[in-house]
Amino acid sequence: MRLLLPVLLAAAMAATLHSTEAQPGPSPQMALLTEKEACMLLPAEVIAGPGVDGAVWSTTGRFALLRKNEMRIPPEMIKDLAAGKPPQGPPPGEIGLVLWDVKGRQATTIWKRPSRPGANIVDYRWLNGTDIAVAIVDETFEPSPTQPGKTRKRHSLLRINGPAAFAKVVSFTDNEVDHEPNFVSLDPSPVLPMAMVESMTVGEPGANRHVIQFIRDRGPLGQPIVLTEKPMFANWGWCREGSAVRLISVERGENGRPVRHYFVLDIKTGKVQETAKIEEPTIIAEKIGDLRLKSGSAVIKEGETSRKVSPLWLESVAPTDRPRAMVSSDCTWSKLSPKQDGVLYCLGGYAYSAQIIRFPKEIFLAMEAQAQRAVALSNGKQLGLGILMYAQDYDENYPNGDNINGKLDPYLKNSGLFNGFTYTFGGGAMKDITSPAETELGYVTGPGGRAVIYADGHVKWRND
Repeated sequence: MRLLLPVLLAAAMAATLHSTEAQPGPSPQMALLTEKEACMLLPAEVIAGPGVDGAVWSTTGRFALLRKNEMRIPPEMIKDLAAGKPPQGPPPGEIGLVLWDVKGRQATTIWKRPSRPGANIVDYRWLNGTDIAVAIVDETFEPSPTQPGKTRKRHSLLRINGPAAFAKVVSFTDNEVDHEPNFVSLDPSPVLPMAMVESMTVGEPGANRHVIQFIRDRGPLGQPIVLTEKPMFANWGWCREGSAVRLISVERGENGRPVRHYFVLDIKTGKVQETAKIEEPTIIAEKIGDLRLKSGSAVIKEGETSRKVSPLWLESVAPTDRPRAMVSSDCTWSKLSPKQDGVLYCLGGYAYSAQIIRFPKEIFLAMEAQAQRAVALSNGKQLGLGILMYAQDYDENYPNGDNINGKLDPYLKNSGLFNGFTYTFGGGAMKDITSPAETELGYVTGPGGRAVIYADGHVKWRND
């Protein structure tokens, strides 16, 4: 693999040689240096959209799950609005979940439904250490014949298999929209490949219902654990070892002050036991690598028009002499993969994926210098041709150094070729040069040397 790195790096830098701006070497925005490695961003690709409003990486970094909420405004509706006609109902749309396979570079819509009032993707999470995700979605349906006028609503629990690119309904519950809506949430274990599904139905005193269930990476949804209404419990999240759930209840004491009581829910037995002491809420620290994302803020102007943008940078955690590379000139949200080998970001409702390729720093710098020398030679060749074309138009006389850029500009494709260019020849007739192949006209600087331009048009590299 190490022998292939120079080939991969040269291929990634090849676009520089064909850049219309002819910059000397790869753009400084496409690569950064960490303490030990060089990281290069490959061109981003669109993976989903429009209407993408969130994403979450699997803990393995192999997959990402994206949420879509797309709204389509047909031309007929636009014409009616322009004519002052009120819209006949909400615009059509679609909600859905898109699975992004990093290894296969493929996006698959694994679940979708028409967008209706009340329809929503409530939550979606990956189970720890797996490529299995779970999601809670709300769906709405037309009134049933037995209950006309009452729109039905369903909470569905999905298990999503990343490698199979498939979503399956594990469980669902039906209820009426005109009832107090249920609160439903997901909370994955920080250690085990499972998640807690919590639901609460708020109603009249004595009719409240608080239920906790557990779902694993395989098998059915666990049996419901119904918590009592008195005392009323609040969920305090997982214990540190991930095998129990902490609960808390509050009651008014004899002096009128609130008194807290702590409990532990055993996920194996479903029993709730009071405890005198409870752990503080578990905070799982993110694994810190050598890269991070940084979003900025800027205002761009064109005449009297201005717009605020949020540039996105990939940045080295440790200070280096080239600490960051630009991912996008604007974005609404971004996610760095757990393996720090890719970036997901959103712009204009479309989700993009950009791969991060890592190289040993010494190989990258050597290949970068080689590519920059190649660019300097290429620029020198085009400048030499421009000088010869100028001489042909001016009775076979070379230009002098006065305003040399202005004299050569009509003969060149772009002004970027003048970067690093120095013209050293004083001018004169072509016939007066006895050894054109040995007479220097100028040079283009590069790393560790220069590309020397000769009077016959050929270019040669010379080390400093």
